Amino acid sequence: MMEFQEAECGVRVRAVIERQGADVLVQLVGGDVPHYGVVVTVDRAGEVRGIALPSRPGHVHQETAIAEPLARRLHAALLTAGANEKRKEGAEGADDSPLAAGNVMVVSGVHVNAITPEQMRAVFRMCERLGTRAADWLERHPIGAPEEVFASLPDRAASK
Repeated sequence: MMEFQEAECGVRVRAVIERQGADVLVQLVGGDVPHYGVVVTVDRAGEVRGIALPSRPGHVHQETAIAEPLARRLHAALLTAGANEKRKEGAEGADDSPLAAGNVMVVSGVHVNAITPEQMRAVFRMCERLGTRAADWLERHPIGAPEEVFASLPDRAASK
């Protein structure tokens, strides 16, 4: 687990990174009321999905605007780290195949009471810096893809 923090204009935002195998989970939270309002995922193939939960009647959380760029940046870092690790090991097929990376999940909630336009801009800047710091860390700390062995089912045609 790794944590990075940024503070600007009286607002603090932190990114808590946890890894399970090749996958990465990030909590991007901060402000006066840290919470979980948005989930953004980037799968191994690079497909992005997002869920914005209700924040109050008729509204949903808006943190997709900060979570999605961070998720995309970290997915790119996993691709780079995986390709660099393969090259270092001299492995064949050392390319930037999406399957070389894991999944990225960003759970986010940054609420600043009575946020000002200056603080809003600061939150975006801080999240960009956090994304850069987290991506650099992931690139410097690659994890080899775990060996996954799946169950094989008996061939039904052979049993008849």
